[in-house]
Amino acid sequence: RTLFSKPGVDIVAPVFDSRLNPIGVRYYQSGRLVNEYFGRHDQERAAMMRKAFPGLSVSVIDQSDDASQLILLVDGPAATPRIHHLDTHTGKAELIEDSLPWLASFSFSPAEVLTATGKDGLPIEAFLTLPAGEHKRPLVVMPHGGPVGVSDHLHFDREVQFLASLGYAVLRVNFRGSDGYGKSFREAGHHQFGGLIEDD
Repeated sequence: RTLFSKPGVDIVAPVFDSRLNPIGVRYYQSGRLVNEYFGRHDQERAAMMRKAFPGLSVSVIDQSDDASQLILLVDGPAATPRIHHLDTHTGKAELIEDSLPWLASFSFSPAEVLTATGKDGLPIEAFLTLPAGEHKRPLVVMPHGGPVGVSDHLHFDREVQFLASLGYAVLRVNFRGSDGYGKSFREAGHHQFGGLIEDD
């Protein structure tokens, strides 16, 4: 039976408790990883994670049997992946490990979500990373591979940040056919290589 569905998104993975009961799902929305839980207690825990790491993607990679102690993987477009311990009794998060410590002295450019409309009216989402400053910047359009069944997200991307450090704005477009936006959006990319995909 269907446990969960949401129009316009693809489920990345189910979320299980320590007894392997499904308690929620993960999916991407506006480029960020969302953990949506079925039960009130787990929903409160998800709200605590969002409060501890606002605007970032958070994944539970391990937990205690009673789910009060969480090990989290956290990152964002301008935040390197880091592993944290979150105590749900206190709401306090503590850094365990920075996966890219040699980048700690660098500052990174933020990304913003853009929405546009394709030639045929199909809504399209894109991510724009802008280096600091008010001046005009040259733009690199960086399409993902596939082209169908693949997508860009707002995780930390070293190539994007390297280009931004050189002064380039970087645009990544989740054109039709991209994964994560539901079956009809993905199928809209079929037979559109060299056509509406490039138009998007």
